[in-house]
Amino acid sequence: MTSIDLGDFPGWVQAGTTAVALYFAYRAARTAERLYLVERERDEERSKAVEQEQAARVVIWMEQDTEAKTDHDVDLGFMTGERGTAQRWEPLAVVRNASDLPITDVIIWFQRETVHGPDDSEFRDDAQNHPGIPPGSTYKFRADPSLLKPRSYGNADIAFKVSVYFKDAARREWIRHADGRLERTSRNPGRSHS
Repeated sequence: MTSIDLGDFPGWVQAGTTAVALYFAYRAARTAERLYLVERERDEERSKAVEQEQAARVVIWMEQDTEAKTDHDVDLGFMTGERGTAQRWEPLAVVRNASDLPITDVIIWFQRETVHGPDDSEFRDDAQNHPGIPPGSTYKFRADPSLLKPRSYGNADIAFKVSVYFKDAARREWIRHADGRLERTSRNPGRSHS
């Protein structure tokens, strides 16, 4: 009979420890890869937070101008159909730059929607340019009077919204939308207005 040489005991121990070492090296590489991906995601989040730090401190809202009132045609009687005039406060856009750096190339974008019925509405907008707003400042802007005058009368619901486009100190372009969202953009909304 022939005998098969299976090696000696130290050879088997060495082969076993090599296999175990390779397994642990593989597990260490997988763990390092996961840690790298987690840290890369954290770095991206930190970078985004730093990038948005100034822009996040720029806000816009609507308020009523307490000094300016205009007369508007209104329906005085639901059943009688009588018409008359009533005074209404005019809307103002208020932009606050609460950051420590100026913002530039500011465009205030007024939007007005008049809803006459479920399938009947009109939408108009107006953009105003401003060179910049210094740090810690609040500026107020009035909408173009033509935007305030309705084209038709009746029981229409009128909604005013305002957004702001600006560049931060690093010349990154941003839009603060009427609903409060902050968006980095490369599209200046004023370019699309006539």
